Amino acid sequence: MFNIEFKGNYKDDEKVLKKGKTLKDGATIYKEPENMTIVFLHGLIFAVPIVIIMIIGLFLVSKNYGLKIEYDSTRFLICCLVSFVFLYIHELIHAITFPLKDKKEIWMYLSQLSLFVYSEAEVSKKRFILINIMPAFVLGILPFIFSMIFAKFLGGPLLLDFVTVSIINVLSAVGDYVNIYNTIKQVPKDAIVFNYGYHTFWIKK
Repeated sequence: MFNIEFKGNYKDDEKVLKKGKTLKDGATIYKEPENMTIVFLHGLIFAVPIVIIMIIGLFLVSKNYGLKIEYDSTRFLICCLVSFVFLYIHELIHAITFPLKDKKEIWMYLSQLSLFVYSEAEVSKKRFILINIMPAFVLGILPFIFSMIFAKFLGGPLLLDFVTVSIINVLSAVGDYVNIYNTIKQVPKDAIVFNYGYHTFWIKK
């Protein structure tokens, strides 16, 4: 239905992604960080303020309802395991947000401890921003808002669990924030954005 295919481990071979196709004339490559470490550090610039707001919200709401917030290593480990599963859901959300008719591939990138979606779909600047922001919104922001609204019914331990998972999912989207920033900064309003190999390009209509 969504034209999504799960692939294996990506081994730094762009030919697997390009499939023998040539790059379109006039396409401009994104100016991107050189490696995943720099991507992570750049992405933290956008993620950390969101995480701080979440932590402040947690303590304000718990104080308002008189809820006890205590760290529990077992519950934290469970939250981490749940968030690990959410990494796949994160990529599925990316894939679903691409146009349905276009083929999407979900790859593991074990050498970089990450996953990514590859699609040759050509999308607008706004659509590409939406594709990148959706996982953090669905898996991070929405659960946090839910936990704040229903904190009184969740109780202290479950409230902390919800916020912990929300924070982890916000942090797991650091690469997406960098993509969004680069798209806003580099891509003209009327341009089309697309992937070619392991890089992102834009081209004017």
